Amino acid sequence: MQGTRCFFVTSILAISSVLAVLGLAPTAQAKSSVTTRIAKVEKQIEKLEKQQHKHQSVVRFFSNKERRWMLYPNQQAKPCWKVNPRGPLKLCTVARGAVRAHVRQLASVQAKIEHLKSLLLDTGNEANWSCIHRYERHPRQGWATRTGNGYYGGLQMDISFQSTYGPHVLGYPDSETMFRKKGTANKWSSREQMAVAEYARQSGRGYYPWPNSARTCGLI
Repeated sequence: MQGTRCFFVTSILAISSVLAVLGLAPTAQAKSSVTTRIAKVEKQIEKLEKQQHKHQSVVRFFSNKERRWMLYPNQQAKPCWKVNPRGPLKLCTVARGAVRAHVRQLASVQAKIEHLKSLLLDTGNEANWSCIHRYERHPRQGWATRTGNGYYGGLQMDISFQSTYGPHVLGYPDSETMFRKKGTANKWSSREQMAVAEYARQSGRGYYPWPNSARTCGLI
């Protein structure tokens, strides 16, 4: 009897190992892999945020009309149009060109940061949100739906809903700042919209803010 029990336990352990190898059961290695990917994304974000700060500093510095100067060796900093009286236009053009280049690079870096941050959002069961989206969206506008009925985005969230759940998920101190910098839900990415909706669901709202669509999808 003792030998049979040992054989049974050994068999179970062997089967579990095989399932883990085949990817049919969660493993510590799989969890570690997810953690590693998250850490990698966070490291990329940190690197990009340093670049963002650099470009922002340059743009702010040269955007100030009193500071549009060119620096030359052994020469005091002067406004660009006074460094060389014979060619002020050329020097100012160079300064403006440099600012434009940093503005373009800043926009590119900010877009990359937004994308990477969206990968870290908890969107819950995306299949469920995609189903609700199918019945809530405008056929031609998709996740950017704005029909003027007071509801925004592919999940048709009103201003009150966005103000309540949006700032926490999207990382803003308050709704006023969020709307000023991010706009309403129709300007958010699909993952951002799903993450805000998921946060509301986990906060006790469930799928009830979308009663008809949720019933059609079999969620309530």
